Amino acid sequence: MDWATHMRGILVQLGEAVTLVHGTGSPVAVTGFFGMPYQVANLGIGSPTGSNPHFAYMTADYSAAVDDVLTRSGVTYKVKVKQTDDPSGITVLELKKSP
Repeated sequence: MDWATHMRGILVQLGEAVTLVHGTGSPVAVTGFFGMPYQVANLGIGSPTGSNPHFAYMTADYSAAVDDVLTRSGVTYKVKVKQTDDPSGITVLELKKSP
């Protein structure tokens, strides 16, 4: 079994569906992992905190682009960075919560 097949099996069991929209296109349901780790930035003048939402999914399932819109549980995010990992077949989207 190759790595991408293994990852797809994990997503089927543990992933969640979100909706992604490219431009004015139709919404597409994509299954993956959503995470929002807590971050602290040490700037020497204080330590602002926040979160870094991201979504990881199989690259073959959707061709995302910066500024695409992701909706999860009624909350909307914009894609700000797209990172593709060819060996695993996974793409990670860094997101920004829409106002």
